[in-house]
Amino acid sequence: MNLRYRGTLTYRRLQEGIATSKYVHPSTLGRLINGFGRVGDLEKVHSLYDIAQIVLYSIDNKQWQSQAWFQIEDQMIIASAHAGDMEAVFQHQDRITSNGGIPSPDAYGSLIECVKDTTDDTSNTMSLFSEAQMLGCTPNIYLYNTIISKLAKACKADFTLKLFQQMKATPIFDHLFLEMSSQPNFKPRIPPYNMMMQLYMHTKPDCERVLYYYDQLLLAGVKPSAHTYKLLIDAYGTIEPVASRNPCSGPGLDGVPFTLNTALKRLFLSSTNMTSQGTIALAEFLPESNSLLHLDLTVNNLDITAVMALSSGLKANHMMRCLDLMIPPDDEEFAKMCREILNTCIRNTEEAEKAAHISDGICSPTSNRGLGKGVWNMIQESELAKSIRQGGRLKSAEAVSRAHALLSQIESSMNSPTSISVISPGTSPTIVRPVDQDLVQQAKTIVDEIADKIQTMTDIIT
Repeated sequence: MNLRYRGTLTYRRLQEGIATSKYVHPSTLGRLINGFGRVGDLEKVHSLYDIAQIVLYSIDNKQWQSQAWFQIEDQMIIASAHAGDMEAVFQHQDRITSNGGIPSPDAYGSLIECVKDTTDDTSNTMSLFSEAQMLGCTPNIYLYNTIISKLAKACKADFTLKLFQQMKATPIFDHLFLEMSSQPNFKPRIPPYNMMMQLYMHTKPDCERVLYYYDQLLLAGVKPSAHTYKLLIDAYGTIEPVASRNPCSGPGLDGVPFTLNTALKRLFLSSTNMTSQGTIALAEFLPESNSLLHLDLTVNNLDITAVMALSSGLKANHMMRCLDLMIPPDDEEFAKMCREILNTCIRNTEEAEKAAHISDGICSPTSNRGLGKGVWNMIQESELAKSIRQGGRLKSAEAVSRAHALLSQIESSMNSPTSISVISPGTSPTIVRPVDQDLVQQAKTIVDEIADKIQTMTDIIT
């Protein structure tokens, strides 16, 4: 089905609708005007223009009416240019400029395209392009391609190369994206947004533009893909300067929204100047994270409040197996909170191992870490576990030393000459040497402490 036939069919349906007082959107009329102009059917172009005036007059919203009017006039420039009616072109162009508007780059592109392909007509081409720039019309790819093609055919190589370099330096893709997204029939999908993010990630590295198109994606209600998050992480980590553009190091609390990303398994924020305030904000999202297994926050200057927030948020999370931190020396309160974090990670790892066993047909109520050794790699190799293991060994050695000293005291007390005779009914008298009750209580405390240390070390090492 050729363009002329499709246009004729559409025009007939339009007339049938008008017969029943049904009119179409101004943008639809504009596209029809454009199409009939390209096939040279000026009669239908003028008929559609008259219909457009009726539609425009019926619009109550003045702002929309004004925008629609400019669009119709702009499409008349394009249609008249392709149909060869240059007098009509300049009439509609004058209407736009007289009312404070600017013809679109497509309109100027059509005008330049219809200029004769001779060396003598190069001045007309350059005059139109200069006029467009003077009025503030931002060139698009169509306008650039048209004028470059015209100048190349006219043997104007120097100016052609100059325009080509100008086109490369112009944010042309932003204008294309804006044009595309402003169309009434535009349906937001993931590929165009990822394409723009990739453009500013690899071709023209600019972290701010990557984040801009990510924000536009979210505003459009489009669900980010795994590739979207890869581009985000690459932008944070590779576009210079890394530190100043990393949201973790700034005063703002907006970071990588890992709660929305169901594909992200590991997030490394080590040495990112992560602040305690940012960490607290991050901790608020831990209960909602249902995919992240490993979060590395080592080599960041975090205070005890940040670690408490992490510990609290992690308790409601049953997915994360390793939240890695570094424990400052001689800070028992900090170490205590880190041990709680480690215990929660151990709990989650045991649950994951048990689920793996069940899926493999192995039903066991207790953990068997020999069968699921790979499940434990993250937590065993973490800096947090290493720090606690090292601190645990020192504290265990200290507890053993105190136990030996206490044992000597108990033996001395037992060897004391003081004794009492205990007579039970129906039995012979028994000699009992009294032991200081305070020593007994200390012994019980040390036994519990050593047992706790042994259990903790076993959990971390095995």
